[in-house]
Formats: sequence, C-alpha cells, structure tokens
Amino acid sequence: MNQLPLACLLSALALAASAQTAPPPETVRVPAALPQIVLPERHYVMSTDEFLEFKGSYTLSNGQHLQLYNRGYAMFAEVGHQGPHRLVASAANAFVATDRQLKMRIDIHDDGTVE
Repeated sequence: MNQLPLACLLSALALAASAQTAPPPETVRVPAALPQIVLPERHYVMSTDEFLEFKGSYTLSNGQHLQLYNRGYAMFAEVGHQGPHRLVASAANAFVATDRQLKMRIDIHDDGTVE
C-alpha cells in the first residue's frame, strides 16, 4: 500500500521533469546604430543674399513651424519655441545646426512649392 503513493509521486516528478527538458528559445540582441547629425568637414559658404531665398517660416509635416532667420552673417533656425540653433550650410540647400540638434534640406521648386 505504501508503494502506490510513492509510485504516483515518482510518476508526477517524471512528468514534470520531461516537461522542462525543452531548451529555452535563444535571444540575440543586435544593437542598432543611433542616428547622428554630423557637422560637415567643409562648410558651404553661403552669402546673406543666398540665404535670403530660405529665410522665413515653414510648416513641418508634424504641424510645428520652422523659422529660418539671420543676425548679421549668422544663420539661425528655431522649431516652435524651442530656442534658436545656429546653422552652417552644408550644401546650397542644406543646413546643419552647430549644436547637432537639427539637420535640414530645403528644396524650393520653380512653382514655389517647398519640400
């Protein structure tokens, strides 16, 4: 009689052990490269007359407003009311903030549309 509960206990332990023999799935983490804004090695020299074409306010796709303006020879951009960012031109239609917080390319088409 004592052997019956012992046999039930052993069979229950055997079932539990066989259920745990499956190896856990392997997980591999691959780190993604973080997007970085890099200042150009050589700045595009943009005159204040050239920058005049880009000065003004633009509505961004997320509804915020981008304001481009200059103070003397220095170019600035401000998104919403987040504070000004000093810009350098990286191409005839591209700009990078010196604090590496903004990077933009502005394509002005002949029909007046902007991308």
